[in-house]
Amino acid sequence: MSIPPLKDNKVTLPGTLTEKDLSALAEIANRPLCELIEAKPKLLVFPHCLGESRDNIGQCPIFSLYDKRIQTGNVVGFCGLNGVNVHIHSRFDSNERQYFLHFMLQKVFDINMLDLPTTTEDESIWDFLLYLFSFCLKKAMRQGLFRTYRTFRYNNDKVKGAIDVPAHIQRNIPFAGRIAYQMREHTANNHLIHLVRHTVEAIRRHPLAEQMLSNDQETRQYVEGITIATPDYNPRELNMVMSKNLRPIRHPFYTEYTLLQQLCMKILRHERLTYGEDEEEIHGILFDASWLWEEYLATILCPIGFMHPQSKSGSGALDFYTGEDGFHYKGALPDFYRNGKGGIVIDAKYKPLAGRLRTNGLREDRFQLISYMYIQKAEIGLLLYPSPTSSIPQPQWEGTLRGHGGRLGIFGITVPDGITRFDRFSSEMEQAAKKIVSWLQEQY
Repeated sequence: MSIPPLKDNKVTLPGTLTEKDLSALAEIANRPLCELIEAKPKLLVFPHCLGESRDNIGQCPIFSLYDKRIQTGNVVGFCGLNGVNVHIHSRFDSNERQYFLHFMLQKVFDINMLDLPTTTEDESIWDFLLYLFSFCLKKAMRQGLFRTYRTFRYNNDKVKGAIDVPAHIQRNIPFAGRIAYQMREHTANNHLIHLVRHTVEAIRRHPLAEQMLSNDQETRQYVEGITIATPDYNPRELNMVMSKNLRPIRHPFYTEYTLLQQLCMKILRHERLTYGEDEEEIHGILFDASWLWEEYLATILCPIGFMHPQSKSGSGALDFYTGEDGFHYKGALPDFYRNGKGGIVIDAKYKPLAGRLRTNGLREDRFQLISYMYIQKAEIGLLLYPSPTSSIPQPQWEGTLRGHGGRLGIFGITVPDGITRFDRFSSEMEQAAKKIVSWLQEQY
């Protein structure tokens, strides 16, 4: 069964839960997300590397359960256990079909599909996994083709490894110049890359998802690389390949392949192992809503010259000190900043800020933004947030700072309400984003 849809960052008292339902939910509730991911590999979470999330989402539960009340956090998506399914929608989504969530997913994961899955049935969830494949493939392949050691058996006159005596006796008597031998090679032609190849072929057979394998040049290049790396691919060996991939990949260099492996297994299991088959396993797909909002803003701001520092790699981080005394500490990680005339620092805030201007409700966000502005001597500091009501196409200012100066304010991006078509919703979101971009470009 599915309990009524929840909203993120809300306390809900579902009146239809039985003791059995509560017992099932207790297996998921109040457990840190990082612990669940480690123990339950069927649970897909984005970002896969929780260190990329700036709000320490790995230490937070999917939801808390107390006195039959469910309190959600910043996680949105779907999960379930023992036949009880939980769907967590964005609090900024007024539409039951989650247009805002789907719009952000479309932008962040570069899904070039207009009609995204907008129901919560298992079939639609599986379809959406197909759309995530290209994103995960690109992140993994940017680390290079996964290579591991594999033993190959040969029977020719170019002996390079250990002679396989039983095979040689069986195949080469009377002797005709060939010798049977086996050799251990470090190769990309391995069980994991074969799993990806099987997934590529499965997607090619899908009438709607096939086009995503050729949406952009990078994806086409990587799919071609997978095909070339698996010359002995055999579609009849799917079960054998999947059995060799039951253990998750753990490699200090090929970190992104863990998520790709999980995703491929889920896609290939669809015909036989749907989400609801193994009731003892926690399953689902979840997203850190704050991370998703920040990554969506990156698709708007990075093309117009903003830097987007990465917390995991530290790229783009700002140094607190000048370095004149020989000490460097790159610990300042604003969400976005732009140097040059004036300088602008932006923090992405996935929370309603309307009506909180010049109140203590913005205290921590305000002090964090001021510290970034001070380091950069920036003239503008903004908190960008999704607004459930029509937003003014200009920032709302708190005032001008003392010291180095600079103005600090909030800027809401309107999330359309009362719209029944996804294409119209997308169009209005695009218009709201253009207003932000237009205003920022005027500040050059």
